[in-house]
Amino acid sequence: MNRKSVASVEWKDAGAGTFRARFSTIDVVDSDMDVTFPGAFQDGKQVPISAYGHESWMGALPVGKGTLSSDKKGAYIDGAFFLNTTPGRDTYETVKALGDLQEWSYGYEVLQATFDQEALKEFPGALRGLIKVAVHEVSPVLKGAGVDTVTQMIKAAGSAGDLPLADRARGWDAGAARAAVTSWAAGDWSKYSRAFFWHDSAATDQAGSYKLGFATVDGGTLTAVPRGIFAAAAAMQGSRGGVQIPDGDRGAVRARIAAYYAKMRDKFSDDSIVPPWDDTGKSLSLASHAEAVLADIDALSARTADRAEFRAKEGRRLSSQTRDHLSTLMTALTDAATGLRGLLDEVETGSGKDAVPADILKIAADTQARNDAEWQQFLKEQRIYERAGTEA
Repeated sequence: MNRKSVASVEWKDAGAGTFRARFSTIDVVDSDMDVTFPGAFQDGKQVPISAYGHESWMGALPVGKGTLSSDKKGAYIDGAFFLNTTPGRDTYETVKALGDLQEWSYGYEVLQATFDQEALKEFPGALRGLIKVAVHEVSPVLKGAGVDTVTQMIKAAGSAGDLPLADRARGWDAGAARAAVTSWAAGDWSKYSRAFFWHDSAATDQAGSYKLGFATVDGGTLTAVPRGIFAAAAAMQGSRGGVQIPDGDRGAVRARIAAYYAKMRDKFSDDSIVPPWDDTGKSLSLASHAEAVLADIDALSARTADRAEFRAKEGRRLSSQTRDHLSTLMTALTDAATGLRGLLDEVETGSGKDAVPADILKIAADTQARNDAEWQQFLKEQRIYERAGTEA
């Protein structure tokens, strides 16, 4: 088993045992004369936090767990110490007290590497380039091979994937969800932030600083909505115009999203529920494919409504070209839903009826109903735009 670590520590927002640490740097030659290349780590993978100095390899109980992420600068773990255990609590207090004397290390296996000096020519002193590694654990240590590991924050907020999940077929309305969360949080921004995958820490009292919402309120309980999670993941990949957040935060956001994907895989017993950036080669199940498509429809509907509201306030209307294009798309969606319904009806009346899962039948029915409702709403908004344009 190989091990590496990086030095230097910075603590922020000391709280309930959750933390973020950088345990490896990218494109930097370490003391083992290795250089780790971008993409070497498996983002979203959950790993144990070993007892101090990798002692869990010798039988000591792990002291926490966390989720891996990476960007062009380094690899990170967003984790939590087990504060209800003596080893976890003691390690947390020790790491916090050590401050900038603390280093982090990780145990790994090399999956793919290169010794080609042509590939390493930009990294003087490097003898090996790590292309893919399998991280098995991360550990606080006294001294290791890496350079510039950083404990970036310890915080009080819940760990990734901590909200209960709504039914996977539930629709997602980002605007309605934000309104519900606003009412539920009642001005408590720490509560409000739990419904979003990212927020600007320099402007925590501004609702517009919170992005990538994925939760709503059910019966007084903040609940993660699968299609909201799908929509956030799609936005991270550039869907619906993408999302403007700092590049340095994208790895952590992807890790949080990936943690919810893992939770959905467990709850819905569907191994094909993987983030769009997953490179394991898993193919989407029919249900997951349908849900991903519906998440994009939800996002398009919300974006259109936002644009309509904004322009109506300005006394403007959508251009005839945009209206015609949206009208064509809505017709195509309705036709597609009708075709899907017809296909399923054919299967239901034949010998293969049992081959269609109940959740797929429900998705088809929901799609048809939603498209019908959205088409009527679209026509209604068209009339509003026309009237606003005439009055202007």
